[in-house]
Amino acid sequence: MRRFVLYALCGALLGFLTACGGPNQGVLELEVLAPQGVRPGVWVRGPGFERRLEEAGLVRFAGLNPGEYRVEAEAVEGADGHLYRAGLEREGVVALKQGQTQRTQVEYRVATGKLRLLVEVTPSLPGFAPWVEVRGPNGYSARLEAGAVLRLEPGSYTLSPLEPPEHYTLSIPTRQVMVQAGRTEEVSLVYARGFGALEVEILSPVGVSGFTPGVELRGPDGEVLERLNAGKRYDGLPAGVYTLDAANVTAAGVTWQPSAPSLRVQVPVGGVGRGSLAYTATNSAITVNLSGLGTGDLATVTLQPGNQTRTRTGNGPVRFEGLAFGSYTVSAHAVRPGAWVDRYLMGGQASVQTSSAEALPAVSLSSWTERGGSGRIWVAGNGQFSNGGRGSTSTGELNGAYSLLDGASSFSSFIGPTGSQGPFRIAFDRGGNMYVLYQYISGSSPARIVRISEANLRSGLLSETAPGNTRIEGSVWGWPEEVIPGPHMDVSGNEPADLAFDANGNLWVVNDYLGLLACVRASDLQAAPPSIAAAGTRIWGPGTGLYRYVLDTPGQNADNRPFLIPHALAFDPHGHLWFTSGGYQGPRSGESSPVKRSFLNRLQASRIAYAPNGDCNGGNIGLSESNLGQWVDIRLDISLPDSDYGAIVKPVAMALEPGGGAIWVGDFGGNSGGSADLYRDANALPETLLRIPLAGANLTTGAAWRTAWVSHRLTIGAGAGPDKGLQQVFGLAFDRDGYLWVATNNNVEVLPTDTGTASAALTDRRGKLYRLDVRGYVGQTATYSSTTDLRSAGLVNRTLSVADTGVGLIGVALNLPNPTSLPHVYP
Repeated sequence: MRRFVLYALCGALLGFLTACGGPNQGVLELEVLAPQGVRPGVWVRGPGFERRLEEAGLVRFAGLNPGEYRVEAEAVEGADGHLYRAGLEREGVVALKQGQTQRTQVEYRVATGKLRLLVEVTPSLPGFAPWVEVRGPNGYSARLEAGAVLRLEPGSYTLSPLEPPEHYTLSIPTRQVMVQAGRTEEVSLVYARGFGALEVEILSPVGVSGFTPGVELRGPDGEVLERLNAGKRYDGLPAGVYTLDAANVTAAGVTWQPSAPSLRVQVPVGGVGRGSLAYTATNSAITVNLSGLGTGDLATVTLQPGNQTRTRTGNGPVRFEGLAFGSYTVSAHAVRPGAWVDRYLMGGQASVQTSSAEALPAVSLSSWTERGGSGRIWVAGNGQFSNGGRGSTSTGELNGAYSLLDGASSFSSFIGPTGSQGPFRIAFDRGGNMYVLYQYISGSSPARIVRISEANLRSGLLSETAPGNTRIEGSVWGWPEEVIPGPHMDVSGNEPADLAFDANGNLWVVNDYLGLLACVRASDLQAAPPSIAAAGTRIWGPGTGLYRYVLDTPGQNADNRPFLIPHALAFDPHGHLWFTSGGYQGPRSGESSPVKRSFLNRLQASRIAYAPNGDCNGGNIGLSESNLGQWVDIRLDISLPDSDYGAIVKPVAMALEPGGGAIWVGDFGGNSGGSADLYRDANALPETLLRIPLAGANLTTGAAWRTAWVSHRLTIGAGAGPDKGLQQVFGLAFDRDGYLWVATNNNVEVLPTDTGTASAALTDRRGKLYRLDVRGYVGQTATYSSTTDLRSAGLVNRTLSVADTGVGLIGVALNLPNPTSLPHVYP
């Protein structure tokens, strides 16, 4: 083992001595430095050794005999045409001793300069070929012809031009030039019949950033001498006519026109020619400075008037460019992002005048007022959907309305709990005006809609009679007096159930008792009179009337009557009006008795009449069996009687999905036998939500009903104690992030005589509001097969309850300041 280690050490030592050249030899390290484009030429010579290097870098010569080594570097020409010489350490001599390593360096540097001769003869003279005699250090002499280049050693050189021909003058008879290594000196000689000076004045608009006129100066021969962005004086120019060419300049959003597109200037012999160009604005730009906004706020600035109305968005200054001269008004609003709903800030307005003398005015907007009701979620509460107000508690049916501040954990009362009012739905138009829909309460509250103007909402003037507020009377959605009802039609009912706005700002209302759709003209709403009693359009069809109908009444019970108890409204991106409906329908093939069914119907957009100003103006339209399919061209059966969760009973809530790809429907639920009232929900089974894609077979038109394609059915399972889960869905709305808010009545109350399943149905009778994360369902093309419990799936983001027992939530409205962020989603 020791012998093996000894042999290994000896082998390693021998390898080391060989790599180092052995104990009697040495190593020479040579580093060659050269600029890019320079190929070195270096010789290394010594005892028994000679080598030439032509690459830059570090080279190591091992195994050299001791002695004197000489490094010699040749002068070489670089790619740039200059001559390069090398500097040597210790004059290139290296003494190498036994066992020693020596290092030396060679560095190439540029050693020469260049001289180029530029000659101009004005006017040209055939046969005249000028040249310059060049004299320099160490007796250097050479003749340099026009356009040629000399490579010279650095130093001072004298240039003696050829004498000018008769009638010509030389601009510079004799000249001294200093040549520096690595640089090219240009010498210009002009032979002309005389010389003068030129002064160019460019009057750029003051304070205009980025203004670069780029005026082209052309000589007498038409060649461009220089491009100018500012004035300049030229001395020693050949006499003649010079031209200044100028074009329009666009800077700071304004187009500036020169005083002349082409200006000719005469340069006289021995004198001065002068040319001046000024620029005048041909249009204008307005800068709007914004202050008082938060970092995340986004403002929209509007510039008017009329045919020049434009908008810009931003958080800082915004600019409107290319404007014709005139008077303008700028106004602004801003969005302040919230957790659920954004706040809408209204800015002031300012007037501004533009002209050629005032082409770049600036105005400031700094005062911002929060829009009334902004940054809140609003809910209507109505207690009439309990089990008749009877049961094991002493609290009867109460009505009220509430708001929820963005991010808050509890409601604020808007209309206090009372038995004398019937707030049923709340909505906002795009101007921020609030609409509160009241249903009829016998002896105390007629059916109506109260429009509270944004200004009054902001000021707290909520009375129906306050100036600026409008009461929309029940006659709007009532039976038109001039139309004689058909046989077996009870047209006395007046129960508005939902409302929606079309793209023109018209208000549509559905009367579920009468089975009628009515439209309030947008111009009437904008005029804001104390009262509106007339409709622009009313539409009804077969199956209208008789809320408490008898199954054998003719005209009421044929299969698929879309206007039989219509419930909820929503417009899609194409202007079609979708509405749910449902009630007992006559038996189909194989059925022995009438069956309660639910439908989703589409009123064709092309059938809705609008005036040139956008008002609905269709008048009174009663549909018959013969033309029903032309108006209501899609009728989807959403009953789902054979599903895993049972049938849909009362689809009273609806909302359009952000992007318009689907409609969401909420089911109020129905009786399980515990109460005699067929329209109350007295069972503990949680209700469900349906997602119905607006695609595929769901968009197939036709006069008959078809089973709807439902992509998902969702619920919220029961929790602890009186939490019975999703009970009595009555309102749907999407927020800024695509979460679905669900207002539920949650007002199930059993009778003392109820037994069995119904006896377990008691809730705390306080309306609930849920925020559900349904973003993952958007765009899906699945087909529903089983109901998903969102509580178990962890998709219930918030659950809030009103503080008042007996008030069930009916409608939910988000006062969206930026409805364009949720395309075609109307409150």
